[in-house]
Amino acid sequence: MSGYCCLGVLCDIYAEEHNTEWKFRGNEETNLQPMDYWYYEGESEFLPKSVVDWAELETNNPYLLVDDEEESLCVSHLNDTGYTFSQIADLIQAQL
Repeated sequence: MSGYCCLGVLCDIYAEEHNTEWKFRGNEETNLQPMDYWYYEGESEFLPKSVVDWAELETNNPYLLVDDEEESLCVSHLNDTGYTFSQIADLIQAQL
């Protein structure tokens, strides 16, 4: 696996602590780019329930307040719309 979103980082930390592994389920060509699909406990886009519970989160795709927005945005949206990993990490540390 060459990289993943911020939700994947949390899954990776959980996987290391629980001695479990990601599953590769193939490639898919999208309008934007080819993508590899990796799954962790059956999920490929959001956090699985075990990770949500372990991290004591309320949802599988947490919402964060962003200074330039009037409302909260979900972490996956921030990841997919150009926020850097560092920016998202700072928001997570401040709000979660």
